Amino acid sequence: MMYKDDDKIKKEFSKKQNIQLLLFFLMILATPLLIILDPQGISCVKDSLPPIFSVVLLGILVVVGLGTLINWRCPACGGFLGREIFQIQCKRCTFRFK
Repeated sequence: MMYKDDDKIKKEFSKKQNIQLLLFFLMILATPLLIILDPQGISCVKDSLPPIFSVVLLGILVVVGLGTLINWRCPACGGFLGREIFQIQCKRCTFRFK
């Protein structure tokens, strides 16, 4: 299937992929910290940090989730691209990104 601006769609996908990688790395950084500072108070580190720190980390995870739902869409058809970051083509419209 040919689209009007294949190169433009591929560039848009590349931008979306870079944003998705950034969101992924934010999640990788925030999740272990949130576990270490668990909200149940079992961790010994939690007592030395203000509770707002846990709220900020939880906020980061919410932003990552919402950012993924908004960003990770096919630039050709608008369908959600799924869990894979390194997509070759859209499963919905079969547009090839690479």
